[in-house]
Amino acid sequence: MLRLRTTYMFTIAGSVMALLVNRVQVALILFDESDPLYTRDPSFTPTEPDPEGRQDTFSFKNLSNFIALEPTPRPPVESLVNGPNITGDVAWLMHLAVVGFAKCGTTAMQAYFDRHPQISMLDGEHCSIRDEGYAASNLVKKLAEELPRGNYIRGAKCPSYLEIPQALHTLSTLFPNARFVVGVRHPVL
Repeated sequence: MLRLRTTYMFTIAGSVMALLVNRVQVALILFDESDPLYTRDPSFTPTEPDPEGRQDTFSFKNLSNFIALEPTPRPPVESLVNGPNITGDVAWLMHLAVVGFAKCGTTAMQAYFDRHPQISMLDGEHCSIRDEGYAASNLVKKLAEELPRGNYIRGAKCPSYLEIPQALHTLSTLFPNARFVVGVRHPVL
């Protein structure tokens, strides 16, 4: 039974990685306060180019290029969700999804992101997308109602989304600019 489950998990991991590579831009987001590109001030602009040429380093100097800004005026939840159906453009509601498996640090990663003044994460786990037939309207409602107004990077955490390949597809369809932080761990350790 253990062998079957391990094989099953590797199959899931393989299909998830294929989905991530083909459908979603995967980003490793590092916050290092000694990095000259890192700043808590969104108007910060470096005086000279990065000497190491790190184009992919995440900084907040140009926040509007990374996120879909919140529309003004902010649309009411009723215009975005009608029962189980998503009826409006919700791409601006989520920019960051912390996914992984149990015991791989997703809660710690959520806490690290939530400490940043320009990132707002939903509290707890929000794993409402279960299969192809289940609507993501609950997640959209939570994002719209519980996260603050303004141009924040918004995020949610669900460790079990890696076990549900349809969930990642649904997230990447609803939130096309979302970055996925994937937590994995060694299966024996």
